[in-house]
Amino acid sequence: MYDDLLGFLSAFLLLIGPRHLNSSAKRPILKLPLAIAFLAVLVLWPVVGVSRPMAAEFLTKPQLTVYAMAFFTACIAYWEDVAAVFAFNKDNLNYRLNVLSWCVYLSLFLTSCLLCRRLKVCLLDIQALPPEVGSWIGPPIFFAGTLLILRSLSETRSQKPVLLEYPQFFGLLLMLFGTSIAHWAWFPLLAIPGVLVVEAWYIANKQQIEAAKNDVKGLNARFKILPFIY
Repeated sequence: MYDDLLGFLSAFLLLIGPRHLNSSAKRPILKLPLAIAFLAVLVLWPVVGVSRPMAAEFLTKPQLTVYAMAFFTACIAYWEDVAAVFAFNKDNLNYRLNVLSWCVYLSLFLTSCLLCRRLKVCLLDIQALPPEVGSWIGPPIFFAGTLLILRSLSETRSQKPVLLEYPQFFGLLLMLFGTSIAHWAWFPLLAIPGVLVVEAWYIANKQQIEAAKNDVKGLNARFKILPFIY
């Protein structure tokens, strides 16, 4: 199982890693090890803390795949943001606190998924679909969210009308949904509407600041986050 997972991770990094890890002189490259170590702790501490007393079969291949994609997506796409947390000064304090808050929240979301499985509560019960098979629905959904995030970060969007103004936020919702389905737990899904509210608040605040600076570009997108909803 772990050999298959290692092969998947190698292919994942070869396909999308080099494009997004192109470092330049302006990037905080010296803080990269700190950022990676911090992200590893955020992913591993709930896994170790919740699953360590359990049998080896407690963690399934779909779940390990999701954990690996979450870690490498964070390292590839957001290591600069995480590295900013380690700027031990008062500059951009609010921004660094926001980044830290998001990191802790996502780690707690993973913890809730694992606790549902360990306590065997709030689990999906679809008789026609075994949990082992159903868990494999999660990784493709998670991977779709990963692609949205990486695509939004790698491309400079033009002024032409697009469907989504903030595809990275829709990608985050897909990643949370995929993580919950990989654990076959429905309770963590109740947090997704709250995440959408926070994202909408962030967008409104950002647009207000841009309007004050007369820096509104106007992408003319039909929707901000969710297609045909918001």
